[in-house]
Amino acid sequence: MNILQCNECNNYFEIFQEGVERIAYAKEKGRSMMLFNCPNCGQQTSWHRLMKIHNDASLLNIEKKYKEIEIDEDLLPKSYLKYLKQGTKKQTKVSKDKDKFDLFTLEELFTYISIDKKEYLTIYQLKGYFNTLLEVGYEFTKKEIELFENSLAIGEENGDILFVDKREENSKLYIFYHDGGDVEKTKLTISNIIGDIN
Repeated sequence: MNILQCNECNNYFEIFQEGVERIAYAKEKGRSMMLFNCPNCGQQTSWHRLMKIHNDASLLNIEKKYKEIEIDEDLLPKSYLKYLKQGTKKQTKVSKDKDKFDLFTLEELFTYISIDKKEYLTIYQLKGYFNTLLEVGYEFTKKEIELFENSLAIGEENGDILFVDKREENSKLYIFYHDGGDVEKTKLTISNIIGDIN
């Protein structure tokens, strides 16, 4: 039995022989990601090379529920917090080579998600990916480690994460590429994104 966890609803679902063969083919061809439709929520979810394929059938019987905590408004830059309090879900373009990022709402930022069987707040999810990369042998410079430790995720596009550095009030916008663990520092800042979406 081969089981994946949906990165949209966090529930587990079984992939059958066709799906197993698709993943094997992707690995053989060096592809980093495959898309599947989750039967639980009906949304598309992705498999990537760092994602574990489970074989414990009991996972299929787990009813996954989101957990929320009190929103810590002090974590976010004041200008971006003000934008989020408008309460509208929006997208933003930060690179000509990528589609628009879906920006997390204030409530979504403080919802738990699962990364490799460990739970993290959405806003702190880069710490989950960082820990996974360390476990599979990636090495980082001191500067890269400090960036991951101070990262705040603010958006997502097909598994890639848009984030900012909490040490800066008007932080540059960064992109974390989930299929290889690379980070791109864009030329845009929080001010640019707020100007673009208002």
